Amino acid sequence: MKLIIAGSREIEVDAASLNRYICWFKIESEIEEVISGNSGNADLAGEVWSVECLGKDATKFPAEWDKYQYLAGSLRNGQMADVGDALLLIWDGRSSGSRDMKIQMLTRRKRIYEVVINETETYTEYNTK
Repeated sequence: MKLIIAGSREIEVDAASLNRYICWFKIESEIEEVISGNSGNADLAGEVWSVECLGKDATKFPAEWDKYQYLAGSLRNGQMADVGDALLLIWDGRSSGSRDMKIQMLTRRKRIYEVVINETETYTEYNTK
């Protein structure tokens, strides 16, 4: 599976906590490739996890802010959603960029593993196929 790892910039995520989320959803053996938006804590933790656990660099999709300005994030999310098989979303439940990533995956009817971190941690799996 090509797993997109994304989330809110405000949420602190390191490779160890990311590994805990991956294990909680029991998807570690399915992951062949990590896809990263190259922005924020979850994305960067995914890049580290990919090197440490898969032995290879994550595929990065940096947003082209200079070229597309305010549309850059959503365009990048759409590109990742086209390529990825599933999304591990670690967010606060409010971030507009993370919400857009989730919507991109829902519209394509792809799997979502969601961790919402606010006062508590909530884990949800969306299997939309």
